[in-house]
Amino acid sequence: MNDFEVKSAYEKDCINKGIGHNALQVAFKSMGLELRSVTNSKYPKEDWAGIDVIATVINLETFRTDAFKIDYKFRQKSFNDVLFNLQRKDGKDGWAINEDKEFDYVCYVIVPLRKVCLLPRQDMLNIKETLKSWSHRQREKDGQYNAILDYSECEELLPNFVGPIDF
Repeated sequence: MNDFEVKSAYEKDCINKGIGHNALQVAFKSMGLELRSVTNSKYPKEDWAGIDVIATVINLETFRTDAFKIDYKFRQKSFNDVLFNLQRKDGKDGWAINEDKEFDYVCYVIVPLRKVCLLPRQDMLNIKETLKSWSHRQREKDGQYNAILDYSECEELLPNFVGPIDF
């Protein structure tokens, strides 16, 4: 099994165990939204677009219903920060800054600590150049580039950042 297959299997396991659902429920609740349903993606095209699930929520003040496309990122270890993938192994833009992705939020779940953050896609795209020049940017041995931001940096740079929240 290659690295991508291992990560995909771990993600599927977390989804099947309900970890993503529980994390989303708590994150949306902190925004005044109630999670009504979660529908898993069915097609490879959705997966390539960064859509793992569609979350339907209701605003508890206005009773307005919305559906959000969610890209899960399940982390097996915690360093009290968020890792933003900027460049894939093939040199193309990573999930954090790829304008072809179609998700609304990344649901960033730190599994061992049972913490969740919501990263709004539009906020990440708005700071694309900042992320690309970030001092904590690092090259991985497989050729990928990542930016690492602690939670306070996420709050400062991403106006709609949610987290970290215990679930």
